[in-house]
This record gives sequence, C-alpha cells and structure tokens, in this order.
Amino acid sequence: MVNNEQPEDFVLTKQYELEPQMLEQLSLVYHDSFPTSERVPFYQLVNDIAHKKRWLFTVQQFNSLIGFAIVLPLANTDVHYLEYIAIHKAYRKQGLGGKLLQNIITMLDVSENIKGIIFEIETDDVGAKEQKEIRRKRLEFYLKNGARVIKSAPNYCMPSFEDRGSIRMKLMWHPLMNNSNTLSAQQLKECICRIYQQSYGRSLNDSLLQKVLKELISEGLPS
Repeated sequence: MVNNEQPEDFVLTKQYELEPQMLEQLSLVYHDSFPTSERVPFYQLVNDIAHKKRWLFTVQQFNSLIGFAIVLPLANTDVHYLEYIAIHKAYRKQGLGGKLLQNIITMLDVSENIKGIIFEIETDDVGAKEQKEIRRKRLEFYLKNGARVIKSAPNYCMPSFEDRGSIRMKLMWHPLMNNSNTLSAQQLKECICRIYQQSYGRSLNDSLLQKVLKELISEGLPS
C-alpha cells in the first residue's frame, strides 16, 4: 500500500555498518530500484562500505531504511562519484529524493574539500516511449536540483554488470565549490578512468573505457 503522507522523523545519516534488519531493507530497495545490468554485487557494496571505500547515506523513518545513496570518492581527485540514489517505492513522489540529494550536497560541501559530484543517468533518447518518459523526468529532477549534463561526453557508456555489453548513459556534474563550475578535459578523463577502475573494476586498458575517452569532445564541458 502506498503511503501518500510525508514521512515523519526523516533522518539522514552517513553509516558504515548496518544492523541485519536495516541491511535487509537496504538490499530490498537496492534490488528493486536498479536493473541487474547496473548493479554492483551487493556483497561487494556492503564490504566496501564497511571498509570506508564507499560512503553510505541512509534515509530512515522510525528506524526503518526508506532510502539511500552511495557515494564513491574518486582516488587522487577532488571529485566524488554519486554511484546510487534511491527511495523505497512506497515513499516516492514525495520529494524525498530531492531532500536526500540536497542534504548530501550540503554535507559534502561543508565537511569535505570537494570540487563537485559526477554521476551517470540513463539516456532519454533510446528505449520504449514509457522508458523515455521516466528517464526524461529523472533528467529534469537532477537539472532542477542544480546538476548539468556534461556535453563533452555525448557517447558515454557504462559497462554492463550482466554481460560484456555496454549501456548508453548521460554523464552529469554537480558543482560544490564556488570555483567548480567547470572541469578541464584532463580532469574529466581522470574522473572517467577512476569510475571505470573503482566502480566497474576495469583496467585502464579496457576497450570500452578507451572508446569512451577517444569519443570525448573538447566543447561542452560543464559551465
């Protein structure tokens, strides 16, 4: 049953360990929100969170997890990668996703020396009509919350976790510091390499990574 009321006791916390019940709730939201082709194995996420390689932010109501985000600090950069963000399906369309995103941005902006957040979303120019509409709304959500499309990566793809294929994505940027409206071409390449290494477990010689880097254009960096 869908809960149409605004949840009370909305709590955002950064965590490294979860009690078994909350870990089960995290697994439920995670597997319900993302297709197999886009999911890092859950055990790997939990292990990396426990070892502080990935940062977990949770949204809780009455000690129940109803949403989460996972942020991956990209090594040797001042950029963080927003890997996943999701709200339990019973609490969607209530503004919680926007609150979660803005709280994370505020926390990172205040407590960390971070230039900005980079992330991927499914492109809205492929797929069935219904899929395109869902993806278009997702794009509008991020644009409304201060992100912008990195136009210099028009052919960006992520590797599929399901097979050896790839998935067309839009690469997006949300600045944090006052002077972080732009990424240089070299900074963007470095971020993409780190995403492929740290999130997807690919080497710098990976053929898909090399294709993505080759197809970057000098025009259209975030501004």
